[in-house]
Amino acid sequence: MKTIGLSRNAPPKFKKRFLTILTCLTFGIFFTQSISAQNLCEMAQSIDCGLRDGNNDTGMFTTENYCGSSSNLTGPEIVFEINPPQSLTYTFDLQVFGAGQDLDMFLLNSNCNPNNCIASSDGATSNSPDVIVQPLTAGQTYYLVIDGDGGSISEFLLTITCEAGFDCDAEELECDATRFSSNDTGSFNVDTYCNGNNTNLTGPEKVFSFVAPTSQNYTFRMDGFSGDLDMFLVEDSCDPDDCIANSDASFNTPFDEFTVFLNAGEEYFLIVDGDGGTISNFNITITCTEQCEASFTFTEDCGKVTFNNTSTGNNLTYQWIIDGVVYNEENPCIQFNVSGFYFATLNVSSPNCEDSFSAEFEVETCPIELYCDCCPDGADFNFEGEALGPVSTFPQTPWHTAYGGPTYIQEGCDNPNSPISIKFSGPSFGFAGSAVAYGTSGFSGPDILFHKDSSYCISYCYRVDDVFDSASMGYVKLRATNTSITNGACTSGCTVVDISPTIDVPTGWQTHQFVWTSDDDYFELVFSTDATRPLDGLV
Repeated sequence: MKTIGLSRNAPPKFKKRFLTILTCLTFGIFFTQSISAQNLCEMAQSIDCGLRDGNNDTGMFTTENYCGSSSNLTGPEIVFEINPPQSLTYTFDLQVFGAGQDLDMFLLNSNCNPNNCIASSDGATSNSPDVIVQPLTAGQTYYLVIDGDGGSISEFLLTITCEAGFDCDAEELECDATRFSSNDTGSFNVDTYCNGNNTNLTGPEKVFSFVAPTSQNYTFRMDGFSGDLDMFLVEDSCDPDDCIANSDASFNTPFDEFTVFLNAGEEYFLIVDGDGGTISNFNITITCTEQCEASFTFTEDCGKVTFNNTSTGNNLTYQWIIDGVVYNEENPCIQFNVSGFYFATLNVSSPNCEDSFSAEFEVETCPIELYCDCCPDGADFNFEGEALGPVSTFPQTPWHTAYGGPTYIQEGCDNPNSPISIKFSGPSFGFAGSAVAYGTSGFSGPDILFHKDSSYCISYCYRVDDVFDSASMGYVKLRATNTSITNGACTSGCTVVDISPTIDVPTGWQTHQFVWTSDDDYFELVFSTDATRPLDGLV
C-alpha cells in the first residue's frame, strides 16, 4: 500500500497546485450545501395562465421530500412563480412525455417551504396527467415545483387554466324539509376553506342556497353519509373563505350539525365537500326555530281588567308594562280605581326570538264594586266566610288584639253567612289606633301561617264606618309579622303584604282580593289602617 501525502520537501510548485485543488474542492462542496429551497424559489421562472412546455433536465437537485408525506423526489426540480392579478381558481394540468417517467407538482406558499404544501399531485402514475385545482388570492405569491419521482427527467407540457370565482351552481333549500343528495355530481374546484383553516377537502363539492325567512337561529344537519363529508356555510358572495360556520368534524361521525344566527332576507350558500376525496350520498335538513309573536286580549268589568296572553312560541317569558308598572305573570288581573284610557305593552322572549305588542284600553269603574277576582281557584284565606260570633265575646281564636281596642259589630259584608265584622281605627290625637291579628298559635308556633316562597290568595271585604257624618276615606293595610306590633309601623320581622284601594263612606262594603308571595315564614297577619276614621274591616 502506498500512502500519498504532502512532503515537507516537495517542490514549491507542487505544493501550490495541491493547495489549489483542495481549495476548489472545498469551495465546490460549500456551494452545493448552501443551495436551500428558498434560494431555489428565488430563481423561479414567472408564469401565468396559459401553456408552458419545458424539461426538468435544467433544474436543480435540492429537494427530495415534500408535504411531510411525499418522498423519493430525487430528480431535478424546476420552479415557477405565480402572482395572481385577481383572486381566481387555478387549474394546473401537467402532461409528461418521457416514457416511464413520473413528474409531480407541489404548490407552495410565499415562504417556499417544501414541507408546507398547499396542494400536490403526487399519486398519479407515470405518463398520466397530474392535476391541481386551487383558489389563489390576489396579491399573494405562490410557487409551483415540478420534481422527478425516482430521479425522473422528462419533457412536459404545463397547462394553467384560470377561472373567476367559485362556481355556485346551487340547489335551493327550504326550512324544515329534508333534501336527499350526493356530492358525486359536484365539481372539484375547492380544497381549502375558511382562509386556510380547513384543508384536504379534495372530494367534489355540492352547493346549496338558502334564504333566511326571519332573523333567528337555524340548525343545519347532515346525516346518512359514509366516510367524511363536511359542511361549510358561506356568505352571499359564495367565497369559500367567507365562512360563517362549518362542521369540519372527525372522521366517521354519524352526523354533522351546527346552529347559526342568520339575518332575514339574506342569501347564504351551503357547500358540502369530501374530506380526503370522500364521495357519498347524504341528507340535508335545515331546522328553523319556531317564531314567536306577542299578542293579548283583555276584558274590563267595573275597573277590573283581566289580560289574556295569546302569544305564540315555545319557552316564552313574559313582561307586561301596564300603566307604567311591570308585571311578570302570564295573565295579570288588575283593579283600576279611576276611569280613563290606559296603555299596556307585552314583551315576550325565548332563547331564539323576541317580540312585543301594545294596545290602549279603556276603564270604566263602577261606584258600587271594586272586586277583582284574581284567584279563579279560590282564596287560601277567605275572611268573608269566617264565623266570628258571638258578638259579645271578643276576641276568639284565631283572632286576637294586636294593639288598641278592636271590637265586633253586628254587620258584615252584606253577606248573610258573615253577619259579624271587626272594627278597628287609625291613629289620631297621639293614639296608635287599633289593629286585629289573625294567627293559629301565635308567635311561639308551631303553626306557620305563611311559608317562604309560597303564594297565597287573600280575600276580604271592608267599608269606612259611617259613625261620623262625613265623606271620610280609608283603606286596609295588611302586615305579616313574627313580632308584636304596637302601632302602624313595620320593623324587623314584619313586612307590608298589601294596601287595599281607598274608598269613602258612600262606597259601602267592598271586596278586595289579591295574590301575595311570602318572602319569609310568618306566624300572623295583622289588619290595620292609617286612616283617621274607623273601618268596619274584614269578615
